[in-house]
Amino acid sequence: MKRLQADAGQIDILLNNAGGGANQPWLDVPLEEWRQVIALNLDAPFRLCQAFAPGMIERRWGRIINVSSIYGSVGGDESRYPGLNWDIASYFASKHGLNGVTHYLAPRLAPFGVCINSLSPGMFPSEQNMDKLTPGVISRLIDGTPMKRLGETDDLKAAVVFLASPGSKFVTGQILTVDGGWTVW
Repeated sequence: MKRLQADAGQIDILLNNAGGGANQPWLDVPLEEWRQVIALNLDAPFRLCQAFAPGMIERRWGRIINVSSIYGSVGGDESRYPGLNWDIASYFASKHGLNGVTHYLAPRLAPFGVCINSLSPGMFPSEQNMDKLTPGVISRLIDGTPMKRLGETDDLKAAVVFLASPGSKFVTGQILTVDGGWTVW
C-alpha cells in the first residue's frame, strides 16, 4: 500500500470503479470464488479509502466516489434476464457492502470536508456484459426502464463530474442512482 501511495502522490478525488462477479447458482459458489469477488468489489475500495482518505483529511478536502450498482440496493429480478440463469450472489453482496462502507465512512470524513458517495448505475452496455445482452434481454431491460433505453456513457460521466466537484460539498453518504428510473418500480 505504501508503494501505491508513493506512486500516486496527492489524491484529491478517488474513484473506486472496480466490479465483477461470476454468474453461477448461489448454492454452488466455491468459497474461494466468493472471496475473489468480495476482494475486488469491496475489499479493494475499502483499502484505497484507507490509503488515500488520510491525505484528504489532512488537506481538509476530498471526494471519494464508490461505483456500486443498483444491485447494491435491490434484490434483483431475474426475469429481466431471460435465458441466462442469472445468479450473481457475490456481486450483490459486495455491492451492498460497498454502499455500507459509504454510509459508514461518510460521518467520519465529513467533519474534514471529505465527501464520500456511491454511484449506482443501472444497465449500461459494456465490454464485460455484451455477451449477455441478447435481443430478448435488451427488450426486457428496456421494458423495465421508465426512460425506455439503456444507459449511455454520458449519463455516468455527468454524475461523476457532479460528485467530484466543489458543488457537491454538502452531499455525502448518498447513493446516487443513475438507472433511467429502473428502481422506482
